[in-house]
Amino acid sequence: MAVVKNKINFPLESLNNSGLMTFTISSESLSRAISLMPEHTAIGVMRNALIDAFVAPPTQIRLDFQHFNSNYSIMHTMLMGDETATYSSYYSFNRQDYQALYKSKLDILLSTTVIYTVSLKDSFANTIGGFNPFSSNVFIEGNQKYKLTANPARKNISISITQNDGSVSRRYSISNKYLFFTSKPYLASSSHKYGVNQNPEYKSRTIFSILDILKTN
Repeated sequence: MAVVKNKINFPLESLNNSGLMTFTISSESLSRAISLMPEHTAIGVMRNALIDAFVAPPTQIRLDFQHFNSNYSIMHTMLMGDETATYSSYYSFNRQDYQALYKSKLDILLSTTVIYTVSLKDSFANTIGGFNPFSSNVFIEGNQKYKLTANPARKNISISITQNDGSVSRRYSISNKYLFFTSKPYLASSSHKYGVNQNPEYKSRTIFSILDILKTN
C-alpha cells in the first residue's frame, strides 16, 4: 500500500529516546485508539463552510438544505451519497464535485492542522515517555510498528491521547502494577501470566509490545 506521509513528525519519533523501557505499538492500534476520539473541531468548521458555499446559489441544492431545516449533518450525509434508502431521491444526493472538494480539504487538515500527542503516563499522571506531536495522517496503511521509550514507573502505565484543539484528552489502559499487560491480547507472548498473580521477576522486564489498548475515559 502507498505511504500516506504527514507534514509533522513522520515517521513517529519517541519523545524520550533515553528511556530505559521500550514499547512498540502498531499503526493499527494507534489508529483504532484515535478513531475513538471526537472529531477535531477544525473538520466540522471546514465541512460547514463547504456546505455554505454549495447552498449559497439559488439552486435545488439550497432547496434541499432548507427542506431539512438547514441541518449540516444531514446535508453532508446526502452530498456524500450515504444512507441511500433515505436520501437517494434528492437532487443533492451523491454530488461528486462536493466529495472531491471535501476530500481535498480534509487531506490538508489531516496533514497540517489535526495534531495528536500520545504520552505514556504513570499512575500519578506524570508523563514518562511518548511520541512527539504528529499530524493525523501519519499512519501507513498496513501494520507498521512504532517504537517509543519511557522512564521506569512503579505502578500502572497508561496511554494518554490529546488533540491539539485543546478540548479532548483520552486515557487508555495498557498495564498493571508489574508493568505487564493485564490480559492476553496485550501480551507479546501468550505464555506469560497476567493479572494480579504475575511472577515478581517480571517486574524487571523492560521491553513491551502493545498489541491493543482500551479507552478508560
